[in-house]
Amino acid sequence: MSESFGHIDEDIEGSKFKKEYLIERLGISRATFYNKIKKKNFTIDEMVVLSTILFPEEA
Repeated sequence: MSESFGHIDEDIEGSKFKKEYLIERLGISRATFYNKIKKKNFTIDEMVVLSTILFPEEA
């Protein structure tokens, strides 16, 4: 896991999960997902979902 969620874009890129799966799990549009990655602007609830998927050993 990254030292902080400031690297969430790298964590998403390096994950085994397809972005479409993450988008579906988050319940947001593709455009919103890519804007949130670019701006690193995920909500706390979205970060909980992402961290549970990307880092299940730490959930």
